[in-house]
Amino acid sequence: MSQPITRIGLVGAGAIMRLSHAPTIKASDCAELVAVFDTDLKRAEAITADFGGKAFDNLEAMLNMSGLDAVIVATPNRFHEEGVIAAAKHGKHVLCEKPLAIDAAAARRMVKACEDAKVVLQVGFNQRFWAQVEIAKQLIDAGFIGK
Repeated sequence: MSQPITRIGLVGAGAIMRLSHAPTIKASDCAELVAVFDTDLKRAEAITADFGGKAFDNLEAMLNMSGLDAVIVATPNRFHEEGVIAAAKHGKHVLCEKPLAIDAAAARRMVKACEDAKVVLQVGFNQRFWAQVEIAKQLIDAGFIGK
């Protein structure tokens, strides 16, 4: 039995989306890029031209489209809260790039919005899986460095 396809929208069309998220989605057997939002429509269109999906310059319009399961939020940090809360209100699961928020109060609002909507909220922090980070953690756990 094959895995269902998760249909993903990008909130933001900056470098991290082009260099990491969009190519990863395209290479996946269980995900599909269906939409890209950016306040600059030409940036959204540039990503959809290379990786698929429909371009939007209106976040609400993208979140209202049928066939969208989840979003990746990778806007400038000060806009993370707006993107995450809007996605939650539309019942979309969210992967938000780090940092989650610019302050603890905003992070709490984001977490609460996702809990209330019963959607998954995850923070993208891929460095935790890097070999050198794992080695450092082993050294800390062994008491060789740090506490």
